[in-house]
Amino acid sequence: MRCRIFFILLLVSVSGCTGSLKGDVYSRGDARKIQQVKLGEVVAIREVAIEGRRSAVGELGGAVIGGIAGGSVGKGRGKSIMTTIGVIVGGIIGSNIEEAATSANGIELTIKLDNGNAIVVVQEKGQEEFRVGAKVKIVSVNGNSRVSLL
Repeated sequence: MRCRIFFILLLVSVSGCTGSLKGDVYSRGDARKIQQVKLGEVVAIREVAIEGRRSAVGELGGAVIGGIAGGSVGKGRGKSIMTTIGVIVGGIIGSNIEEAATSANGIELTIKLDNGNAIVVVQEKGQEEFRVGAKVKIVSVNGNSRVSLL
């Protein structure tokens, strides 16, 4: 029962840490700031994978759960060995779960700007359906850019 509770808490904490990379999501820090806008046309689109994050949250959560699970097996020295193995394996599994939970499907948009330059922006797939030839705006603030249809 304790193992289930820790696993649920791990999943909640990992999912709570995920930030969106979609074009229509802004961080609190970006709100009410002047942002630079460029206009252009989509010349190429490619689906990409945005890798997930690996942090101490997933690894430590998995290690705790693995240690508890391993500690419930055996007695004496065998119990200590199983606890150690549980911690190690749990940490690896927890890290992999976090990476999978925070990965996303993305799109790479190649855009010819109105000034003639070309840029590429990668963002998480959202509701907007981009197509080659579509007019777009690129909004940039604090080194982050997002693309949306005009």
